[in-house]
Amino acid sequence: GAFNDVLSGNNDFTGTNSGQFSARPGYDMASGLGSPNAGTLIPRLCASALRLIPIPAQRTARRATISPLRVGYGDVPHVGLTLSVRGLPRGLHFDRSRARITGTPRRLGVYHVIISASDKDGARAREKFTWTIGNVTRLLHVSVTGLSARRPTLGFTVTAGRRSPAVRELIIAVPTELRLRSTRSISVGTANRHLRFRAQVSGGRLRLTLRKPQTAVAVVLGPRAVNNGPGGGSHPGQLAVTAVASDSSTSHLYAGINRR
Repeated sequence: GAFNDVLSGNNDFTGTNSGQFSARPGYDMASGLGSPNAGTLIPRLCASALRLIPIPAQRTARRATISPLRVGYGDVPHVGLTLSVRGLPRGLHFDRSRARITGTPRRLGVYHVIISASDKDGARAREKFTWTIGNVTRLLHVSVTGLSARRPTLGFTVTAGRRSPAVRELIIAVPTELRLRSTRSISVGTANRHLRFRAQVSGGRLRLTLRKPQTAVAVVLGPRAVNNGPGGGSHPGQLAVTAVASDSSTSHLYAGINRR
């Protein structure tokens, strides 16, 4: 289909071969083919225009929900494209209709992912990248003091697992025994220094955005940041923290509060 049949004419230019080199369907003696069909040839000659946009190496914590990862491509004339993805970590899935990888990884390891593309004109492309699944992000050392004096102080630590991305944002929801009050008297730090951060209270949640992502961060909310809530009871309940990693994946963390 890339060439038109030559149905007439004769390549006996000298006139000495008694018309032995006449054209016939599907073949022309001079060119070895027929006359070119430009509409079909152009996309075939430009098959290299099909390309996949490289994806850098990925690193995600186990049980974290990844932000949709787009499989980008370029194709001229962009017809009949087929994409496939092999080697994804268990728990992740490729949505062909949206060209997105989504899900929650469930198993540790280093995975070698292969993305393949082809179109109806026969063009092909392939890209590879690695995806490392590290240990889960954890919520530790959760405690509250001062409830009986109505001057509570809530403290906890969030730590990224081995080979997992650092934490850049925390979204904190306290149980009904406590109530978020303001962004004052908040301390965020590591084992040996205080960290710079932005704080915002909205919709009953406190959002802490770290200036630089950290693998471990300790948070203390003082009496001006939280106060006693309407929940009452002898136990302050359960703390819920959403940890947003530097790769934008989210880990939902829960822990009972130790009352001291």
